[in-house]
Amino acid sequence: MLGAERVESLAAMRARDAAPVVPRVAVLIDGFGSLRAELDDPGGHEWLQSLQRVLVDGRQVGIHPIVAADRRADLPNPVLGALGARLVLRLAEPDAMVSLGVPLPLARAGGLGDGRGYLRGDEEVQVAVLGDDPGGAAQAAALADRGIDAGSGPFDRPTGLPTEVARPVEADHDLAVALGVEESGDGGVEPAVVDLAGGHLLVVGPPGSGRTTALDSVRAGLAATGHEVLDVDPLAPDVEALEALRHAGAPSVALIDDADDLPNGVARTIEDLAGLRHVRIVASYDTAAVARAFSGLVPALGRGRRLLLLGPEGPAEIDQIAGVRMRLRPGAAFPPGRGVLVVDRRPRIVHVGRSA
Repeated sequence: MLGAERVESLAAMRARDAAPVVPRVAVLIDGFGSLRAELDDPGGHEWLQSLQRVLVDGRQVGIHPIVAADRRADLPNPVLGALGARLVLRLAEPDAMVSLGVPLPLARAGGLGDGRGYLRGDEEVQVAVLGDDPGGAAQAAALADRGIDAGSGPFDRPTGLPTEVARPVEADHDLAVALGVEESGDGGVEPAVVDLAGGHLLVVGPPGSGRTTALDSVRAGLAATGHEVLDVDPLAPDVEALEALRHAGAPSVALIDDADDLPNGVARTIEDLAGLRHVRIVASYDTAAVARAFSGLVPALGRGRRLLLLGPEGPAEIDQIAGVRMRLRPGAAFPPGRGVLVVDRRPRIVHVGRSA
């Protein structure tokens, strides 16, 4: 927007006549040190760097940080430098107050009570409270009420994916089946569809992650569109029925739950079938079995470029199993049925729906 208006900042755009009205955004962070500690791992590092860039560079586009921290060491120098005003409340060490701009005589004088501090170095102020209860929860609620009264309020948070969902049957079409739901661009949910016309589907996850439910969804979707499915019992496979797939005229789909239990000879037969253009294999495996499978049926199915990884432990496991890099939200949870669907190397988070 700034580029389209040919201005360098939101303030410059607001100074123009008939310029678009863009609201300013206040980002409040209570406990910046705790947030940094929470994101101090490989999965959260990129999120922390992105947040710090927003805090440092956001003022030009109308993003204003309001940050609270327990100590000076919690604030990186770039973030501290981006804060135009500093309110320093009582700290245990005078030197810590001096490092935040309070003159040494004032820092050593002491005597600051609750809510008393120095603004912009030497301006002594007393922080006001709303109402009679100075507790944190009461003050947060009072501030939220003030925002609503003023016609504004916090952003609506995305509700995220539900943990229980019915399979969206209306999205089934030919070999395209609705596994469940995924997040839509507006923060809601929409059907998560995988089209088997483009290749096989490999379902991977630890025990209890929802592999069987995922295969049930595929089976129900194919049945709804008139496709017959061959269910293969890995402990007692019907080899004759598998061989018959070689000569089937219509697109043929075989479903194999717990495919890591297949006898080697049968696995090789299915590997051969996976090379036929009219055959589609949908198979589930334990994550550990896929991690150590460098040849055989697993790589053959992986060439279908369709993989559902349920209950991943983090970005490293997604990269190892699916071969794609994905940024997960900090604290992202993967309850049973939730996973990463990768189609043509494009990952997205989905939740498997239950069939009626």
